[in-house]
Amino acid sequence: MNDAEVLLSSYGITMQVASDFIMNNIDNISYVHSVAKDYGVTNDMLAQILQDQFPGLTGQVVANYFATKGIDSSDLGGTPPNIPIVDDSNSQNTADTHLGIGFPIHLKTQSTYTTYDNDTGKSNDIVTHIKYTYDATTGKITDDNPTNPTSYTYDSNGHLLSSFSNLEGKKDYNYDDQGRILKEVDTFYNTDGTVYGKETTTYTYDDANGFVTLNSSDTNSSTSDTAQGALDATHKYIEQLNWDFDNDGIVDQTENYTYDAQGDVLTERVDSDMDGQIDYQYTYEWGLFS
Repeated sequence: MNDAEVLLSSYGITMQVASDFIMNNIDNISYVHSVAKDYGVTNDMLAQILQDQFPGLTGQVVANYFATKGIDSSDLGGTPPNIPIVDDSNSQNTADTHLGIGFPIHLKTQSTYTTYDNDTGKSNDIVTHIKYTYDATTGKITDDNPTNPTSYTYDSNGHLLSSFSNLEGKKDYNYDDQGRILKEVDTFYNTDGTVYGKETTTYTYDDANGFVTLNSSDTNSSTSDTAQGALDATHKYIEQLNWDFDNDGIVDQTENYTYDAQGDVLTERVDSDMDGQIDYQYTYEWGLFS
């Protein structure tokens, strides 16, 4: 049993009853906070209680959600909020409320995925158009991808901390003090929820020469993949990123990026078979959630 189950069982309360109570009172979140405090339920325990409704929910997200409602939940113990406590009582919810949680942040609002015909060199019709929305209840960003819906968690600086989908599993990210990604850990699950593998990608920066090297290793493979790309002073790729799958010294795939004035990615173009033609293109729009 997890911590929430142990505590609730001491009161004769099931996880389902506690979950139903929270969801039935989500519009009166101050009452949920008060009851949680009285029963000794922490932010992390609240996340455990709501796992069935919101897989991957963390105590950090719970604390941040309380903060969006002007409630300092640090008195619950566990994880404190990492965003400002916001008093929304006089908010007009205009565009500059920035996700409604008190800090400016640029996130993808929609993306377009385009395939290319290698025989003709012409682009095919758009096959997927994905929109992203912010859910104040969970503190997550979700997309409406019909084949692989995904939820995303960000920190107060706009860094992607994790994502989760049934097809791609869970992805966790770590950053250095300059905001550069250091590590990505992908966890893959069987249909019964058990883990069947992990892939870890590390990023090593050569500041003197302006290069980043990626190294990716999989628990189910004896080989590793590497990639290298040139960066400018703001950590954007100024040349293509070259992938060497199986680490055999041969470039197997290239990725090229364009950016807007804020440094957000506008397009990603992929040549996956090294024939000099673009096989995939991702196009992004960026904005603020109101």
